[in-house]
Amino acid sequence: MLNNPMAKKVLLVEGNDERDLCSLLIDKKLGLKCITGKYDKSFIEDNDMIHIIPINEVDNKNNITSFIKSPNYNNIEKLGILVDAENNAQERFNIFNDIIKLEYNTNKNIYYDNNKGLFLTTKSNDKNSGCLECLVEDIILEKDKDLYDICVNNFFECSSSYINQGNNEYHILKSKILAFISVKCKKRNTIGGLFQCCNDYLDSKKLDDIIDFLKKLFN
Repeated sequence: MLNNPMAKKVLLVEGNDERDLCSLLIDKKLGLKCITGKYDKSFIEDNDMIHIIPINEVDNKNNITSFIKSPNYNNIEKLGILVDAENNAQERFNIFNDIIKLEYNTNKNIYYDNNKGLFLTTKSNDKNSGCLECLVEDIILEKDKDLYDICVNNFFECSSSYINQGNNEYHILKSKILAFISVKCKKRNTIGGLFQCCNDYLDSKKLDDIIDFLKKLFN
């Protein structure tokens, strides 16, 4: 079950990695404040505050149904949703059709319905599939191509001779990114930790679509 929304502006996100990245972008690029997860105090009327709530089990539509029925849902003035497209963007889109009352478009991954918006994180060359890790890998290749290509990819090619990595594209991609982060960042081995550790990553143009989405909804 999702947390009860406790601010007039709310952002639902896939999981903790999206939560950490978006909280940084909201602070550094939008100049707004945010709270994350469960918040037990009184409802926040501050127009500069955004409540970020991880969904975690996105494919369980009951989570979204219960969220719509939560006590403070009707107090939300602006609502954003940022989730992975995974292997089927339309299926992910349909999970939120009680909130975003628009038609799915195979050529789009960003939707606005009055004061609500949906951002499906996709591959750069495919609007119908993808995940946050696809975007993060694009930024890593922009900033640290040699370290990632030579060290991380070679390690995984070597290890595949000894360990069956399976055929889950996104699982393997996440494993590669976490291996890269464990070398690049000394404090937090997470995607959020990567963007905290490497400030220049936040300046990548590849984040512009997410930043524009957040600005259009919340600024």
